[in-house]
Amino acid sequence: SGQVTGWAYLAGNKVAHAFLWRNDGTQIKDLNKLIDPTDPLESYVTLTNAEFINDHGDILAEGTDSRTGRSGLYLLQGTVLTMSPRSLTFGSHPINATSAAKSVTVANTSAKVVAIASIALTGSTARQFASTNNCGSSLVAHATCTIKVTFRPTTKGAKSAFLKVNGG
Repeated sequence: SGQVTGWAYLAGNKVAHAFLWRNDGTQIKDLNKLIDPTDPLESYVTLTNAEFINDHGDILAEGTDSRTGRSGLYLLQGTVLTMSPRSLTFGSHPINATSAAKSVTVANTSAKVVAIASIALTGSTARQFASTNNCGSSLVAHATCTIKVTFRPTTKGAKSAFLKVNGG
């Protein structure tokens, strides 16, 4: 499904870290940063190698417990948010005039509740775009929410931004 797992050495780190890469334009993700902060093992276990990912986004990873120094296998249960459409086009628009809103649907394709930690527009011209949403702080299993984006150019020329949900 366009996802790869494995291990890599991060800049300035002598210990390998497990990673997830998606073929959707997002950056490689350190799986240690994707662990639920409420998980009781989060502060003790360092995931060093992601061995396998299935079609549900569940990942089998090897990790080391800092309390004991022992290695073990950990199951990270996937939660998958998808966005549709993958891109919006506003076309030519007058300077300092706000466009009509265009919608992006966020869908939780997993059987688990997914926390919505952040929704942000990023990029060098992101301030010329604005968004509102009805997503709340979480999205229940198999539910959707909507993000509405508007464009208000302040100068001539092409503009772009990235819409990121949970930093993805």
